[in-house]
Amino acid sequence: MESLFGQIADVLGDDLGIDSKDVYDQFCEREIQSSTVVRDGLAIPHIIVKAEDAHRLVLVRARTSIVFPEDRLVHVAFVITGSASESGRSLHLRELVAIAQITNNPEFDKLINYAINYYND
Repeated sequence: MESLFGQIADVLGDDLGIDSKDVYDQFCEREIQSSTVVRDGLAIPHIIVKAEDAHRLVLVRARTSIVFPEDRLVHVAFVITGSASESGRSLHLRELVAIAQITNNPEFDKLINYAINYYND
């Protein structure tokens, strides 16, 4: 999980023009406060950052598991940042609801497994 958060923080920190260490620390602190693993195999790490127009969503698919606290294994993560403005928080909440609806589709796990990779590091 720390490796995932580190990679995401580097990308989002650069993109948002904020310190990637702060982004990393926020994701880790959020996970300590309350797990973002919503069911077996799926996590939705999400934070609010101190930046304008900070809405970002990164979809992560891990063929090998990402280990979250309590040894919970995650294969798909929707990683979200949002801004503290009222409209930013509203968008953030709507996004969480939309992800919950999409991932509750019985076909979701099968379809995401067969999705094509466009980026491989």
